[in-house]
Amino acid sequence: MAQYDIAIIGGGPAGYVAAERAAAAGLRVVVFEARELGGVCLNEGCIPTKTLLYSAKTYENALNAGKYGVRAEGVSFDYAKIVARKNKVVRKLVAGVKAKLQGVDIVRDRAFILERGVNGFLIGGGNRLGDSVLEGGLVARHRDLIGGDSFDSNSTGAELGNNDGLGAVYTAANLLICTGSEAFVPPIAGVREAMEAGVLLTSREALSLKELPSSLVVIGGGVIGMEFASLFRSLGSEVTVVEQMGEILGGIDHEISAMLRGIYAKKGVVFHLSSRVTCVEASSSVGAMEGGAEVALMEGLSATEDTDNHGVESLADRAVVRFVDGEGIERSVSAEKVLISVGRRPVVDGFGLENLGVTLSDRRGIVTDERMQTDVAGVYAAGDVTGGTMLAHTAYRQAEVAVNNIVSLRNGEVRRPLDAMRYDAIPGVVYTNPEVASVGLTLEAARVKGLNVRELRLPMAYAGRFVAENEGGEGVCKIVVIDGSVGGCGADAVDRVSEGCQRVDLAAVGVVDRVFDGGQGGDSAAGLVSSGGHRGDLAAGRDLDEGRYGDSDGDRLGGYVEGQVVGVHMIGSPSSEMIWGAALVIERGETIRDLQRIIFPHPTVSEIIRETAFL
Repeated sequence: MAQYDIAIIGGGPAGYVAAERAAAAGLRVVVFEARELGGVCLNEGCIPTKTLLYSAKTYENALNAGKYGVRAEGVSFDYAKIVARKNKVVRKLVAGVKAKLQGVDIVRDRAFILERGVNGFLIGGGNRLGDSVLEGGLVARHRDLIGGDSFDSNSTGAELGNNDGLGAVYTAANLLICTGSEAFVPPIAGVREAMEAGVLLTSREALSLKELPSSLVVIGGGVIGMEFASLFRSLGSEVTVVEQMGEILGGIDHEISAMLRGIYAKKGVVFHLSSRVTCVEASSSVGAMEGGAEVALMEGLSATEDTDNHGVESLADRAVVRFVDGEGIERSVSAEKVLISVGRRPVVDGFGLENLGVTLSDRRGIVTDERMQTDVAGVYAAGDVTGGTMLAHTAYRQAEVAVNNIVSLRNGEVRRPLDAMRYDAIPGVVYTNPEVASVGLTLEAARVKGLNVRELRLPMAYAGRFVAENEGGEGVCKIVVIDGSVGGCGADAVDRVSEGCQRVDLAAVGVVDRVFDGGQGGDSAAGLVSSGGHRGDLAAGRDLDEGRYGDSDGDRLGGYVEGQVVGVHMIGSPSSEMIWGAALVIERGETIRDLQRIIFPHPTVSEIIRETAFL
């Protein structure tokens, strides 16, 4: 039987990037994806939300065109056309992903890991095969299939079907798990009924709404929650945000979080902080809505799934969200729709992972080392399923690291230096208007880690281009640098660093509440991405180019050097397009003096980074 070099379960950002890189390296690759290539990010997350947000931003800019001497009268929007454009963009990009997977076999069905055989891992492709195993059937029942040949050695990106009633069996020398994450819905009273009535939505259903809701309550003021609050408020919906923590966007720089909240409060968004939701109530009229729910619920609550995205749900007229505020006072707010956005958790069930015996973290993510390998030889994991920072670009890099190491170790030979994943310079962006961008440690997180740091800060208005293009706009740029000796950091301190990224009261059930953490070092230090080699103190564990710094940049301080940049945080558009440069500075372990020597184009908003470096 022909054998694959690597089988990839999941065709999202981690899965399709891994497949592309592996095929380019000459490996035989098979990808299992029961739904659409591109995963949640491309189909129900990153791309559709940003497409909708751009339409909302365009509308908002047209309404404010008078600030720039431009008259725009009778400005309006067609929400159906906005959604239609979103769908077109998604279709185009999904087609693009498939086109890039030349030489990759794609199994458009659910995968189920059977066992590790003599020739590699045995994976069943097909719901019926997986169901029979889940129901207690033995692998022996399918030995006749294992002897078959379901591999087309001349394949060039073929989609393999399910040719028999039980499903085909595939074998691969290496296995890469990229099953992603799912929305988490806590066991709040009335949640099941509100979902069935169609008034309580996850991000998936919110993206499938055919009409703009007149009012919306967002439960959870994290990145996803704030982006949807931005979208619907910009288009005129009345928006209320109920957040359990004391500030929105936990884990980001506190001042920047407060600034963004203030900006949206001026736009009319109502915030209830330090507020715990106790109940969601819905009325009982009936209607229909596009989009099924794919969520994880606790304590016996079941999730419904509609992979065709054409589910029919009953609709209620309004919903009431009841909560207890920070002073213990019971309050309530009603709206046409409720969006619940309190986090996501790794998908580790339903595909036979238990047959491998890989270790899961206390947050139910697959534990990997810095090479993205699990504690089972030949089994790797990448993306949200690892339970760390749930970002598409993190998944991209994790997938590349996994493939690079598979290629290097093929046939037992190290054909090139092994690759390693690092987490100290992963940027995160909140695509509100204005945008927020962050990479590395915040001032607070660095001090909790025991680092002696200082913060350089400058209003965005110091960049001429920002003033020219953001009439009356607010913004700030902050750079966190090493400013003395490096001390220790206890376990309690590490827990505090990670608190913004992992909601403490949900940690036990494996829920990642924040999509990114302004202090990425805090993530790895707290073990959110489990690895012996993942470290927050970025210089340790790797060789720095001593000569890069010259003789004027200070002494090495516990793995850092004096003046080394460990964090950059910004609010103000277009922060998303500038943060990569700051990530590069941190990735290379560069100092403020290094940053001062970089020539930025003028006039650009990005010059604010260089200007801040001279403070």
